[in-house]
Amino acid sequence: MLHIQQMLSVITLLVLCFAIQGAEGHALVKEARWHGNNMKMTHYWDCNGQGCDATTLQPWMETRYISPPGYGPQDPMDFGGPLYGEKMWLTGAASDALSQLMGDDDGCCGGDPNDGGVGGCGKCVLVQNPLSLHPDWTAIVMKKNRCPPWSHGCGAGQPHFDIAAPGFDNLQYSTANVCGSRPKTGFDSKQQSAVLGSWYTKCQDTAKCAYLCNQLPPAFQKGCKLFASWGWKRGDPSTVKYRAVTCPPEFQRHVGAQFGPKGAVPQDPVPKPNPSPTPKPKPKPRPSPAPSPTSKACIAYCSKTNFKQTKTKSCGKVKNKNECLAGYMQAARFNKGKVTPCAWSSKKQKCRPNKKKSISCPGFPQSCPAQLLQQYSNAASIGKAGAAQPKPLRRSGVDNHRFLSPSFSSSHVTSGKWFLQNQSQLERHALFHEKKILVEEL
Repeated sequence: MLHIQQMLSVITLLVLCFAIQGAEGHALVKEARWHGNNMKMTHYWDCNGQGCDATTLQPWMETRYISPPGYGPQDPMDFGGPLYGEKMWLTGAASDALSQLMGDDDGCCGGDPNDGGVGGCGKCVLVQNPLSLHPDWTAIVMKKNRCPPWSHGCGAGQPHFDIAAPGFDNLQYSTANVCGSRPKTGFDSKQQSAVLGSWYTKCQDTAKCAYLCNQLPPAFQKGCKLFASWGWKRGDPSTVKYRAVTCPPEFQRHVGAQFGPKGAVPQDPVPKPNPSPTPKPKPKPRPSPAPSPTSKACIAYCSKTNFKQTKTKSCGKVKNKNECLAGYMQAARFNKGKVTPCAWSSKKQKCRPNKKKSISCPGFPQSCPAQLLQQYSNAASIGKAGAAQPKPLRRSGVDNHRFLSPSFSSSHVTSGKWFLQNQSQLERHALFHEKKILVEEL
């Protein structure tokens, strides 16, 4: 029993020792959280290939040496969540001072044979920008390119990261922009890749200029808006906190899948449309049957009058039996378009359509023989030779109000001579006038 108590005492002491050491270690880690707070950051997107992809492209083809959209800002929540509480994953061009801090190239994401052996490709730093709307936000930045010592702000011993953010290229300082000039960069022009490059001339911070991201091609808009939401207050903050960290594995897998031996991998390939069901063939309209020769029963109506139906469903306003029997009714909306004879009711003294004796006459009245449609003229017209020329009788509501205007060889004609020459025409006109009054009453 005593032996067990002694063992427990030893274990307790060991736990306490480790706890003290852990607390001290945690305090040291907290104090040494940032490697420095003097890093400078800038932004760019020139569509050009990244230095770490130079050896990946096989064989070398300059036209394929471009940056894929996937190198733009990514939301960790789209990949299972952040590793350090970071708000976004970024790629960019690191100065040699940062590359040396991060260490040798990681096999995940290429290598730069022209960086003098400083390494850092595929390695990451955690950064925090105090000069932003969200000074507490952190971001992971992976090296995919080199900011050479002869570039401004990337000299010896100067920690500098140029962040790859679509739409944020500044053509005033960009020396290698190929957007729109190389195939498949995703941009129409250099100008389109720089719509936010000078955001500080328009907005107080990047977040207020996020609406400009809508001018980018769809594949770049989400990353542009994510980066803009950080709310940088300067285009070149120089008090950025930073420290080297292990890259989130999902971030490495994502970046490693963006570029291969044949170049940039398409990010948003155009989806092949699902084969749409074959539309049912529309039934061909049946040709209208050729009008059959008009039957004798239909021809009998060719010289009769087509009356309109009144409100009392009568054949016009006919008050005479003979006129009633000399007429019919035919209209597209009446009795299915059939020719319906008019019948006289002696009891009611009305002219009514007799539907029981209606007949179908296709093409009526156009199919009537021409000679039956050439009736007495509505009004005689005298030609230059003085002969009356008959006109076709109009089948509904004729209204020729012109009186005879005969032409004479002499302008000095007595009224008696004029009457003798036009007696027959006057008789015809009287007949026409009586018929016109009858039609108007109908």
